[in-house]
Parts: sequence; C-alpha cells; structure tokens
Amino acid sequence: MGRRILTVFLAFIIAGTTLAGCTAKTDINGTQTEAKEGDQKETDNSAAPKYDTLNVGILVGSSAIPVLYARDQGWFEELGLDVNIITFPTGSPINEAFAADQLDIASYGAAGIFAMSTGECTMVGEPNTGGGLGLFVREDNPILEHQGENTVYPEAYGSAETVKGLKAMLPLGTASQFVLLQWAKGFGLTESDLEQIHMEYPSAYQAFSSGEGDAVAVSPPYYFNCIEDGYTEVSGFDQDYYTDMIIARNAVLEERKEEVILFLKALYRACEALTDDEVRTEYSIPAFADLGAEYTEETMAQEITVRKYIDQAYMEQEGYQFASWLMPTAEFYVTTEKLTEDQVDIVRDAVDLSYLEEALEIDLSGAYEQ
Repeated sequence: MGRRILTVFLAFIIAGTTLAGCTAKTDINGTQTEAKEGDQKETDNSAAPKYDTLNVGILVGSSAIPVLYARDQGWFEELGLDVNIITFPTGSPINEAFAADQLDIASYGAAGIFAMSTGECTMVGEPNTGGGLGLFVREDNPILEHQGENTVYPEAYGSAETVKGLKAMLPLGTASQFVLLQWAKGFGLTESDLEQIHMEYPSAYQAFSSGEGDAVAVSPPYYFNCIEDGYTEVSGFDQDYYTDMIIARNAVLEERKEEVILFLKALYRACEALTDDEVRTEYSIPAFADLGAEYTEETMAQEITVRKYIDQAYMEQEGYQFASWLMPTAEFYVTTEKLTEDQVDIVRDAVDLSYLEEALEIDLSGAYEQ
C-alpha cells in the first residue's frame, strides 16, 4: 500500500472516530463501535476534553489490555485526555501509520524497532513481558529426534540437517521471526536456508492445524492452542526475554509532552491493576473477545504464567533493565539485512525514559544500558 493511499485510508478511519473520543473503538477494517454498556466507569462527560485527540494504536495481544482497561475505567478522561484507539492486525501497519503521521502513540511488539530506526519515533515505555512465543512442529517431525545441538538455545530441538529447508508459517518482521531465525542461526543456518511464509497468527495456526507447512511460529493465544493440540515447541526460547513497547512519534513528544506523560500515568495505573490475576482474567477474556481473540479461563491462566504486566513495583526491583532485548535484536536484524548499522545507532538513541520517570515520579537512571 502506497503512502498516499495509506494516509487517505487511515485519515478516513481516524476522522470517523475522533468525535467519539475515548469511548470509541475502531477495528482493523475501520469499523467504529461504541464501548459496551457497563464497560466504562461512570464519569462526568459534560466537560469537553482538555486536549486534542491522541490516536493510539494497539494489536490484538497483551499489550492492548492496559490501554483498553484505562479507557474503560475512565482514567484517560479523568486526566482530560481524548484517546482514540485503533486496532491493527500486526506491527507493520502500525509502523506505516506512524510514517504517515496518522498515529501518535502505539502499544505493540518488536516491530516497533523499525519505527524507531526511521528517527521519527521513540520508545517511552514497556507495558508487559512478551513470553508465549514459540516455534512448533508436529509429533512426527524428524526435528524432534535431535536435541542439544543448538548453540543459541541449548534446550532446542533439531539439527542442521533436519532444519534446513524447513517451511515455516509466521508473520514476518515480528518477534516470532526473531525466534525462528535465532533458532536457525544456532544450527549454523541462515534465513536463506528456510522457507518463510508470511501469515498472520490466526491464519498461520489454522493452516498448520490443517496440515500445511512444517512449522508454525505463534504468540498467545495460539501458543497455548498449539500446546493443547499436542504440537511440540522446538525453539527453546527464553520466555522472559522480550517486552512489548510503548512508541510515540517524536513530533508528539516535542509538541504534546504533557499529554504523553498523562497517557503513561493512566496506562501504568492500568498495568498495576492488571497485576491482580483475578482482575486481569475478569477483564481480559471479554476484552479479547471484542478484539476477535478467543480466550478461556484456562488459556488466560496460561498466559499469566508467561506474560507479566510491568508496573512501578516491577521497575523498582533490584537489577531491573529497560528493554534489555532491544539492541541485541536490532543488531540481529543487521545480519538479516532488515536494518543497517546506521539504523542500529538510531535505534540505540531512540529511547527516552524521562516521560516515564515524570509520569511515575520514579528514578530510572541506569535502567537502560546503551
């Protein structure tokens, strides 16, 4: 999609939702629906928002839930914010929306690295850890006959011979692709030794379940579906490695600093509330259903074991490091020719914790090692 077409498309979506303020929901097709009755805490809606609309992008995933929870509790409104939430299928169209100046802030995954690499966006927060990523094969795959031969993930299954030529289905440019390529690298293989088929997580899972491909890389809830289906995870990935990202356009950071700080204040208030497993389960299951993702109490309990919300108490733990995965991942993308060395330098500098520090009144000096 060309930039001009994208701009017109996104402008149409945003124009249709701005008037509804933070009570509006917009899906990936641009369909606007009102928040369900009872979703929002009762607030005084007689006063107009203090600020102009903030267009906030989310994915169907854990990183979306604090944004939605803060909206439904009325916490954005309490701070005078007018937050318009737009749901995207993956990180790539979020990056395109940033490039078209049609998005102000987004809560999403590792695809945010590419928005940062343009020099137009900055990482200002991380809402949750990003576990529940994995690469699965069927029980009859010869990959399962080998274990302990991977130099990156010692517990991984496979060998150079059994992995070469693998046909894997996954959304490209995501953390799942990083897992796949790091796994292959551990066998001395490169991206050219694999056949990667770009499919969004729901389609990839359905195709794999129908017998297509040799492997599938997934995130929740499909990660848990694969386990329940009896597929075997082969990647040996450290589930505590990744976090999701809060990204903002630099122009917004410069011109609307106060709003960004207030947004983070409400967002991390939601993160703190969602550290209560009962609150998280009760809210998340219907919220995910509204986004088109089916969760049960069992799959939500599984997700809670691999994905934690990051609140102030989490950050105040000894040894806390902000986005420790960021630079290793950016440097890895150089090896796959997704980024250049110059862009890696841009990513390194595209982190600013001052907004988060002011929002939470916390000292994060030393938390980000460049």
